Amino acid sequence: MRLSIISYTIQYAKGLVVAHTRQCYGDQTIYAGKQGALTQIPVDEIIYLKADNKYVAVRTANQEYLITESLKTLEKQLPTFFVRIHRNALVALPLLQGLVNDYDDGGVCAYFKEIDEVLNVSRRRVTFIRRKLGMR
Repeated sequence: MRLSIISYTIQYAKGLVVAHTRQCYGDQTIYAGKQGALTQIPVDEIIYLKADNKYVAVRTANQEYLITESLKTLEKQLPTFFVRIHRNALVALPLLQGLVNDYDDGGVCAYFKEIDEVLNVSRRRVTFIRRKLGMR
């Protein structure tokens, strides 16, 4: 007999369906959607999660989704290959291409293999991320 644990809640906010994570047989999926349609997002397709006010943007190679789960709660539930690079962002380490200096503001940014976007890395996390990537 196979047991599965399913724990997700759906909330409606301004016609947008937002949902929480679900764990089943060790595979993780995040549910999100728009206008009543619920979409499954496999965790291994997520490139990054970024907090913005009361929502978290979940970015995949093809699309961005919004959920209401806090970044702190997601960090506890997601696999260990998701690492925090800033107080507002978690990234999937296998999809992180590298770090680059941002000469405009003197900081460091993370760039990715599948998308042409960068995220700021906090100064406190730069050394940790460099070690994880095998950089000096």
